[in-house]
Formats: sequence, C-alpha cells, structure tokens
Amino acid sequence: MADNNEKKSKPVTNDKEKKSGGCGKKKQVKKETGLALTHKKDENFGEWYSEVVVSSEMIEYYDISGCYILRPWTMSIWEVMQTFFDAEIKKMKIKNCYFPVFVSESCLQKEKDHIDGFAAEVAWVTRSGKTELDLPIAIRPTSETVMYPYFSKWIRGHRDLPLRLNQWCNVVRWEFSNPTPFIRSREFLWQEGHTAFATKEEADKEVLEILELYRRVYEEFLAVPVVKGKKSEKEKFAGGLYTTSVEAFVPNTGRGVQGATSHCLGQNFAKMFDIQYENEKGGRGMVWQNSWAYSTRTIGVMVMVHGDDKGLVLPPKVASVQVIVVPVPYKDADMQAIFDACSTTVKILTEAGFRVEEDLRENYSPGWKYSHWEMKGVPLRIEIGPKDIANKQVRVVRRDNSSKMDISTGDLAEKIGDILENIQQSLFDAAKEKRDACIKVATAWEEFTTALNEKKLILAPWCDEKEVEKEVKAKTMGENGACKTLCTPFYSARTSRRNPMLCLREACKGVVILGEELLVPPQNVIPVSDFWPFVVYKDFLAIPVVKGKKSELEKFAGICPKYWAWGTRCNLPIVLVRILPRCLTYNIENEKGGRDMAWQNSWANSTHTIGVMVMVHGDDKGLVLPPKVASGQVIVVPVPGKSSQQLLMRKN
Repeated sequence: MADNNEKKSKPVTNDKEKKSGGCGKKKQVKKETGLALTHKKDENFGEWYSEVVVSSEMIEYYDISGCYILRPWTMSIWEVMQTFFDAEIKKMKIKNCYFPVFVSESCLQKEKDHIDGFAAEVAWVTRSGKTELDLPIAIRPTSETVMYPYFSKWIRGHRDLPLRLNQWCNVVRWEFSNPTPFIRSREFLWQEGHTAFATKEEADKEVLEILELYRRVYEEFLAVPVVKGKKSEKEKFAGGLYTTSVEAFVPNTGRGVQGATSHCLGQNFAKMFDIQYENEKGGRGMVWQNSWAYSTRTIGVMVMVHGDDKGLVLPPKVASVQVIVVPVPYKDADMQAIFDACSTTVKILTEAGFRVEEDLRENYSPGWKYSHWEMKGVPLRIEIGPKDIANKQVRVVRRDNSSKMDISTGDLAEKIGDILENIQQSLFDAAKEKRDACIKVATAWEEFTTALNEKKLILAPWCDEKEVEKEVKAKTMGENGACKTLCTPFYSARTSRRNPMLCLREACKGVVILGEELLVPPQNVIPVSDFWPFVVYKDFLAIPVVKGKKSELEKFAGICPKYWAWGTRCNLPIVLVRILPRCLTYNIENEKGGRDMAWQNSWANSTHTIGVMVMVHGDDKGLVLPPKVASGQVIVVPVPGKSSQQLLMRKN
C-alpha cells in the first residue's frame, strides 16, 4: 500500500486546467533570464515537475485542458520503448492491427461492469457540424468493446486460435481531477494487446509473459524499479477475471504509480460478445481472453524518479541524444580546429552506434550550453578545447553524478560505451536503493499510519476483503487524498511465505501471508519441490495434474473463509494442504514463557491415485503401467525353437 496516486496534487496542476470546458489557458511556467529551475524537487515537487517537463522540451501545454503536445524529445523515448516491445511481442506471434477510435453506444454498453468502470471518463461525439447525431458516438477509453464484436466474427474453429492482436494508438479518458503531464491526461498514447485462447492455461501463461516485458521496459530501459503483483478485486480491471501489474514508487511524494497492467479477462467478454469456437471434437466452447497495456505514463514516472534540481536525467538506453559534444573556445585559439575535432568525435561515436550530436552554436557560451543539455538530461557531455586537442584527449562529464574524466581519443568509443552502461546501471541502483529504503512492513494499524505519514511504501497483511480495503481508504482520507492498495506482490524477500498473521484491520479475523504469490498459474505459493503429491502423480504415475484452490463451497469443512487451501486435482483425487482455523489450534507455551496458539495443516493421499492411473493409461488390451510403479518392469518369455531369449518390454 502507498499513498493513492489519485490524491490531489495541487502544486502539479494549474488551477485554470481544472476547468472541464473545452478550452483552458496555457500553463504559465515562471521564466528567468538563466536556465536554472526556480523550484526544488524536495521543496515543491509538483511545481518542480511541471517546470522540468516544459523546460526540458518534453511537452508543451495545449489550449484544451488536460491535453499536452508531446515534443520530439518525448517521442524519441517512446519510440525506443516501442521498438523493443514491438519486437518482443512479434517473437510471441502477436500481430499489429488498428481499429477505429469511435465506438457505438450499443457496443460500449454491452458489458455493464466494464462500462461502469469507465462511464465517468468516456468522451462522446454528439454533433456533426451543426447537426445533432441520432445516436451519440463514444471515443474509445479502451478497445475491448471496439474489437470483440469482430473477434466473434473471425473466430469460428480451433484453427482460428489463438488470435493475438496488438495496436499502437491513442485513447481518450476525460479526466476531471488534477490533470498532470504523462501521469493523468485526457488523451495519451499506448499499446493495447487483445488475445483469445482455447484454454485458460494459455491465457494465464501470456499474462505473466507480458508482465515480464513490462518489467523489462521499466527496469532495463527506464532504470525504474517496479514490483510485480496481482491487483485486488476492488482495483482489478472492470469486467475482468484478475489483473496483474507492475507498480512504481516515487519516494519524494510517497506515492505509488501503476506502471502497466496485464489482465486475464476470463470468459466474461466472450459470453457478452458470443466469441465461440468449435473444438477438435466438434463441440462448442467459449474462448479465454487477455488484454494488456502500457502508456506514455512510463515517461512521467521516469522523470519523477530520476530528475533533479538541474532538470531531466535520462537513462542512456532511452535518451534521444546519448552524448553531446561541446567546443570550449579560448582566446586566440584555432576555433576551426576545435570545431573539426568535435565533428570528428561525433563521426567516430556515431559510427560506433551511439546517438551523438554536437553543439556548435556560436551565440551561446559553453556554460550556457552545459546548463541547457543538463536540463534536457543528456547522459554524457564531451568538452573539447585546445589543450584537449594537443593532448589527444577529450573531457567527459556525466549527467547523473557530475563526475569528470579525461579519455584518450584512441579508445574513445570503447570507453564511452563502458561509461554509458555504468550510468544506466547506476541510475537503476540508486533508484532501487531509495525505493527499498522507503519500504516498511507494518503489522499493526499504528505502524501502518505512522509509515503512511512518513511517505513509505507499506507492505502489510490483509485478508483480501473489499470492505476492509474501503475502510482503510476512508480512514486515511485527508486533504491530499487517501491510501489504496497497489498490488499483492508475487514475491517478498522481507517476509516468510510460511508465516501466517492476522489482517492489519483489528476487527478482521482473516489470516494472510505477506508477499503472497496469488492464483496466477503457473506461479504458485508452494514450490513444486515442496509438494510431494506432484512427485507422486507426475514422476511415478506419469499423470499430469493441476495445482489450484478449492472454492468456498468445496473447501475442507472447518476452514475459516479466507484461509488458503492449496492442492492438486485430477478428476477424482484431491490432495490439499490445509490451514485449520485458529479456534481449533492448540494452546502452547512460546519461547518467552507466554501462551500462544499453534498453526496446523492436514493433508492426505489415497488409493484413488491407482484408479486414476488405470483410467488415464489403460487401453483395449488392458492395464498399462508406468515403470516406476510396476511390480514387474520387464517380463522374460522363453520362445521354443529359438536359440536366444526374446525380451518383451512394457508398452511405450
């Protein structure tokens, strides 16, 4: 949990932008004669952010509130991420397409839960010229209802599956509360993937594969650490089965930011839009669907995490210009020779594959140029003066830590490559160190509220009940917003998976485990190596099994509602690891001499296993035994009239 990234952010937003009308006034950023920022990141984060994204030439404010012009400095970053992600999804056989921006009201209203989640944000076209339309047309807030009528048309049989599409496009969500460049805008760029499968296992697998790509975008390209996890029922995608996400954190504000989401939609949309297929046996089935997306919000997170009081700080992998070369003139120096040296340096580094530019403008001083390119976040600056030419070297200055070094021109390309790699890693390491220092484990309400006031990212036990989540949000509501859940992390190095504890809310008796890996196959709470029934079925009986959680109706009698029961299932046999309710545990003496309750498990296997083996492997000749459990693995039969014995092996 962390402070809600929806909380009011008065400093970030111009009051004039809060007007919901079509035209607002352009954002006015205070101008100075120099290049220095007028606000400090630690003192006034909101105004600092607004100033950085404009002064670094990333965006310009538009005359419609909540809309922004993305300048080339921004688009180049987006294109780097797009190139990486597009190549990766094509390896997964996902194809690009494009659907219209408009969606009819009838399609939009078809999935009630879905549209209810977006109703307040949908923008409508109601007039053509001066003529009122007979029916209003929505501008897509997302494309499920745009695309799925055609999935129903295109998918007829199992040979049409999987259908895996992606589109790079813009969407409109008419935000009314505190528009913020990149983070919360009324129009933004994104990619959205929409896929359909014959089985849930295929859908589950893709959800996690895409989530890993999103992690790589943030951590490998933007150098921003994120947490992978599963959203709560309250926060999941409207109409979906479950939602996974990568969550970033901004230490200066104490706010979590949803970085990207990968949803399993289940079969809900398939039922609404009648997306059926004929299977191999001639039967009919509903497809399983996913949708997943990330947007230009990624860029805003990067600015917030890495930027400093000098301006933008760009990771080398996404920087439009990785190296800027600046001539340093001196009195009576041969300026043409210095310019030629700069041009030669640019040529050498460009041929080596780096993105390099030179700033040869004569109407600006070197100091002004240094500040300008630092504001724009260029990772590395090369300075060349007459002494550098004489010594056959260049002066290199890093943007991330301002360190300087002289490098010989003889091995320039190799050294520059090493430095850029080091900058990329250093930015990630520094961001991760700051993020990790803000993580606080809170197991009591007092610890929770204290950590929240200290702008911490809180890891807390919770029973997964919507009402508890609503209560926490209500109790933490203040002038600057409220606390909400970000996700339940798939992994947590700070807590034991086998260490149950009571929910953070005192009145709740549910038991939870911090950092749980949730019901997202193939990820599971208990490793296969720790789960002996899998060894029995898979390694001995040669039977594939599925590990899962029983429903509330089917669970073992006596288990409290939110206690987890994990196990395997293969038609008949069910093997469960059960956590028994606290009221049935034994009172024992702890290490300090006090009294406490013991925690219990129960688990069982039976001769059902043998019956399943017979059903699965047997054929019209009779029994077929896996060698590991066969009483006789090999039978030797004498054949009269032959000089040698013939071995009849078990059937393969």
